Amino acid sequence: MILQELPIIAANGTVLRIGALDEFSQPVLETIARIHETAMPQPPSRESGECRVQLLSVKSALPEGVSPEPVLTVPGVEIHRGGDTLYFRLAEVPPPTWEESLRYRLPLLAAVMAATLEGRQVVLFHGCLLLRDDGEGIVLTGESEVGKSTTFRRWQTAGGRGLCDDLMILSRGAGADGRSCFYAQPLPTWSRCLREGIAAKELRYPVNEKIPIRRILWLTRSATEREELIPVTIQKWHGQLLAACNQHMLFTQYALTVEERRQLVMECWKIVDEIDTIYSPLALAAHLQGNLRETLKHV
Repeated sequence: MILQELPIIAANGTVLRIGALDEFSQPVLETIARIHETAMPQPPSRESGECRVQLLSVKSALPEGVSPEPVLTVPGVEIHRGGDTLYFRLAEVPPPTWEESLRYRLPLLAAVMAATLEGRQVVLFHGCLLLRDDGEGIVLTGESEVGKSTTFRRWQTAGGRGLCDDLMILSRGAGADGRSCFYAQPLPTWSRCLREGIAAKELRYPVNEKIPIRRILWLTRSATEREELIPVTIQKWHGQLLAACNQHMLFTQYALTVEERRQLVMECWKIVDEIDTIYSPLALAAHLQGNLRETLKHV
């Protein structure tokens, strides 16, 4: 029986649910809520939908019918599966390093993955989110180390607001004019726990900020002295979008069956096709000497 449940609502109305099964996991659920600056967990209501991600202590018994053999193991966390539900068994003493963040980040990532698999047109997306003055967002995606964090800082230095530089929830919904559009919601840059030694509990990202996306751009480095927007081939565009949809699910998807992994890829392709109907293939060829605000002014 779930004692508490944390619902995080995607911009298109999909509810991402994480449940706590014992008193030990309740504070962990509360920390997840604080990190994402969302409402504190509440007792589950009768109207609650199915909770596909549930937390409990390693000292608590697994629900009946759940195999005692974990499908995935990371420091301080065992992941078990019972039907369509993933059970995260948490060590009562977490690892004394950045690995403690695994108990806070993996459950939400798994909840988003479950929504993707169900065809809710919600996905984890690898990229940075720049906020325009009109409240719309520009999403930059690209290979790791291509310069997303650097471009994010350049945007901030130029007076712009950035919401995340690594990961977001991307969901398809309807805009104010009724037309189909995508929204982004910022998620923590978890790699900072590794690179900079930042305690997971100190991270804060406002997941409830639902930003309508004006443009999605593939970020590359300029081969000239100019910073400019350039067209890209549909093959490169599709490949990058699909990689961005899969990157942060590469670990948790090993809790799925082979057929479910295939289905997950197909659902990501559907999202890529939807992106295609709204945004044309375009890249930002970035340069450190460029005027980023001016370059993106008319995007």
